[in-house]
Amino acid sequence: MFWLVILLFLLPVIASDNSNDFIRKLCKNVDDSKYCYTLYSPYANFIRKHTAKFVEIGVSVTLTEAQDTLTHMKNMSLQMKNSRQADPKIDHRITHAFKACVRKFDDVLDNLKSSDKIMDNLGRGKTLKSQLPDVHVHMRAALKSEEDCLDEFKQVKDTLPTKLDMSSRILEVQNFTKYALAFVDNYKKTLK
Repeated sequence: MFWLVILLFLLPVIASDNSNDFIRKLCKNVDDSKYCYTLYSPYANFIRKHTAKFVEIGVSVTLTEAQDTLTHMKNMSLQMKNSRQADPKIDHRITHAFKACVRKFDDVLDNLKSSDKIMDNLGRGKTLKSQLPDVHVHMRAALKSEEDCLDEFKQVKDTLPTKLDMSSRILEVQNFTKYALAFVDNYKKTLK
């Protein structure tokens, strides 16, 4: 979230109608397109003029959010393990969900790091057109791992605050991943 806040405050740009249409197109393929549009429309002129840089920032923001979520998940996993040892009545599926999600979020981070590295080197050595599909593949794989992790928590019947907290954090990372993926895909279309 830190990088998003920096992005939002360091880009004091007044958006034109044309640029707002551009943002509308970027956000149309995500689940919460209204939120995406509201979030990014004030910076439409910058985004339109510096799309590659914006896509790179989107991937970096997603990576930072995923790293923060994994750190929180590992801390909560340890707490749940200790709580379960103290109280065996706690549903074993919650500790299983944490273990599985830590592994899945390791995969998320690997894929986001690969995407971030490609974006950092965009246009160096290979053509942009040949690099963006690789970013797409890694972002899709990250999204799949996030979905799998969320499914692990859905299997836990309890409505523990821990489950709800982790589910909302995973959904937030998933939204950032979807936004970044939509931006990558739309940027790829502009290169055709």
